[in-house]
Amino acid sequence: SWITSFYIEAGAIKLEGYSPYPTQLVEILSEVPEFTDVEGGDLKIKRGMKEYQFTIQLKLKHFDLKPYWLEYFPDKSF
Repeated sequence: SWITSFYIEAGAIKLEGYSPYPTQLVEILSEVPEFTDVEGGDLKIKRGMKEYQFTIQLKLKHFDLKPYWLEYFPDKSF
């Protein structure tokens, strides 16, 4: 398995990549105490590949955007 893209916005994370067993990745990430709302997205198989292309979305459990925003972006409105 490998990740090709990683996005984080306001405590929400989106992972994209390839894996022969993407549903197992969702199960593993669901057991991480720091993550919540772990969901697998569309699975696609590309021609000539054995691995599925996957999307997994999850959230950081104890992430509070407002204090983070005020600390790192004090000159921008929240």
